[in-house]
Amino acid sequence: MLHKIRCRGIEAYCSDLIVDSETNERVYLLGVAGHQSAVKGILANMLKGESLSVQINKETFQVERFSESYLMKIKKMPSEYCHGITLLKMDANQT
Repeated sequence: MLHKIRCRGIEAYCSDLIVDSETNERVYLLGVAGHQSAVKGILANMLKGESLSVQINKETFQVERFSESYLMKIKKMPSEYCHGITLLKMDANQT
C-alpha cells in the first residue's frame, strides 16, 4: 500500500519507509513514487534537512534525515512518473 508523503507543498507516495526504532523519526530508507518533479522535490528537501510528513492509516508522522550521507537512486518509469529511493550510508563502525 502506498502512503501519502508531503513536504513544503509537494505531495507524492511513500512506497518504503524504515525509521530509527527509538524515535520513529530518523530515516534509514525512504522510497518515493509519483510525478518525477514531486519525487525529486521530496527527496531533495529531505537531504536539505526538511521534515517530511507521512500519512499512514489516518495518522501523520514527521520524519527527517538521520545523517549527511545517503545513497540515492531514481528510476524513470513510463510517462512522467518515477520511483526514487534513498538509503543511509553506514560504515563498518556504525551499528
